Amino acid sequence: MRKIRKVLGYLSSMLLVLVPAYLALSVLFPQSVPGLGLEPVQLGIDLKGGGQLVLQVDANAVDEKEKTSVKGYLADKYKLSVIGSSDDAISFKGNVPLASFSREFNKDFPDLTTDVSSDGVVVSGFVSALNYLKGQAISKNIQVLQTRLNSIGVADITMYRQGSDKVVVDLPKGDIMNDAKKILASSAQLNFYALDPKGVPVKFHGKDVSRTKMPFLNGDHIQDAYAGLDNRTGLPTVSIRLDVEGGAKMFSYTKSHVRKPMLTTITDAKYVKGKRIEQERVASLATISEPFGANFVVTGLGNMEVASNLALVLKSGSLQAPMYIVSEKVVEPSVGASNAKQGLLSFVIGMLLLGMYVLYHYRARAVIAMISLVVNASLIVIAMSLLGASLTLTGLAGIVLTMGMAIDSNIIVFERQKEYADSGDKTISIRKAFDSSLEPILDANVTTLLATILLYNCSSVTLKGFALTLGLGVICTVISSFFISKNLTLRFLGDK
Repeated sequence: MRKIRKVLGYLSSMLLVLVPAYLALSVLFPQSVPGLGLEPVQLGIDLKGGGQLVLQVDANAVDEKEKTSVKGYLADKYKLSVIGSSDDAISFKGNVPLASFSREFNKDFPDLTTDVSSDGVVVSGFVSALNYLKGQAISKNIQVLQTRLNSIGVADITMYRQGSDKVVVDLPKGDIMNDAKKILASSAQLNFYALDPKGVPVKFHGKDVSRTKMPFLNGDHIQDAYAGLDNRTGLPTVSIRLDVEGGAKMFSYTKSHVRKPMLTTITDAKYVKGKRIEQERVASLATISEPFGANFVVTGLGNMEVASNLALVLKSGSLQAPMYIVSEKVVEPSVGASNAKQGLLSFVIGMLLLGMYVLYHYRARAVIAMISLVVNASLIVIAMSLLGASLTLTGLAGIVLTMGMAIDSNIIVFERQKEYADSGDKTISIRKAFDSSLEPILDANVTTLLATILLYNCSSVTLKGFALTLGLGVICTVISSFFISKNLTLRFLGDK
């Protein structure tokens, strides 16, 4: 019975090593090693090649949009007029119901505060609300950007948030970078106006026309759009389908404006050194011959590429806040493969050097330490799979550094074990060594973990991979040192 328990003990110790190692191999080499339901670890573009774009939310546009919404809300509902403004507050003049105003206002603008008096209202809190609004915009924009890329047939996209105002897009191929750039940062907006001789002047075919200040309908109501060719002229068009509310507004307007002109404009923006420059052009100026509602066609788009891109942007929905490209890079597949080989080689060389060092100084205990390192690396890879994280070149550097820190934890235990060797009982000396080493090892790893959390939240995309694997490595080091290494040491080097 005792022999059976001993055999089962050895088997359980071996499983502690073999199971993590197998799972790690299955997520690293899913085509060669059958998996157990874990998602394969994706390689970053610096290891597999591809393109990367970093887009930033225009914070000024987010702030201005919120302030414009507040002004419009108070002007329409309470007939208030602006008498002053600052970065954080806007003052309005007029009368509002003192008892219910703040409650009603906060239903639509929960992150802003109001100060109501008999003379008017002061709305404040725009600066503090900006981060929340940027976060909302990032979440919505990621969905829109994903839809746009899927619409042009781009698969295997990795898209994630960086900091409070950036989105990183990893593309599988560098040669689609130009197509992606055209549609990702586009904020094209379709607007429909009536003419007004005293309104805003615009150019159409070289002639001056004036539109109303505000459109009677905008592109937010577009439900579907697709490019095509006009059957009569052969020129490119975009067929539009509006939602129910938009269709009702369009029908109501066209019904009351038969034989009157309607102006359709396309507003887009480009960024020069982070400064937004809006560009508006008239797509068409047509006379309404009869009422129409949710379905109609927009002409005057120039060429088919313009029509296709416009249809794609309109169909995927407008960005909640404008974004502009702040950085881009392309890594050729051959360069990525070379980086992967060099990164793997550095890991292998690092492990061999560590192995030779500890074998020279600690003999049999070094074998257990190296097995513990293998489990440590396996746990890091498994954690990355569970988190859906990509393995980058800097991430590999973090794993290599983790191995050096992990072997240091084992060395502390080995030295403590020498101090307790005089007890005569190997099992007792091993337990005392691990127990007395727990506090200093935890202290060192907790401080490192805090540093990696700070690095991850404050660093660029390049360093995030390093911070992630190093942070995971710190946690896995504690697990492998005090569960795996301790179990193996007691099992194979303790008293039989």
